[in-house]
Amino acid sequence: YGRLYDPAKEQIISGQVVSIETSAPMPGMAPGMQMLVQTDDGKNTRVQVGPTWYLERQDLDVKENTRVQITGARAEIDGQPVLMAREVQFDGQVITLRDAQGMPMWSSVRRAATK
Repeated sequence: YGRLYDPAKEQIISGQVVSIETSAPMPGMAPGMQMLVQTDDGKNTRVQVGPTWYLERQDLDVKENTRVQITGARAEIDGQPVLMAREVQFDGQVITLRDAQGMPMWSSVRRAATK
């Protein structure tokens, strides 16, 4: 799943959160937060944010109707287009979810590499 993040496909979207749900992004994965964001140009974009257990440890208190700016990379998961978030900005806060290469902050590989 993590290898689906391609920094070359990175983009920034801005808009309003329409809905938030918790579900596994792929079978066998831990539940994660997904947001449906209506962008400023009126399009709906499904955003994969990160695992619920990790986000609970961050101060990510996003709700419906919150205005957000998300930096992420487009990918296709189970045949559906999504934006895999690297950074979420809202209410003056910035939550970094991945490094510039797309490696998740919650990854055990990342923790091992920093030791």
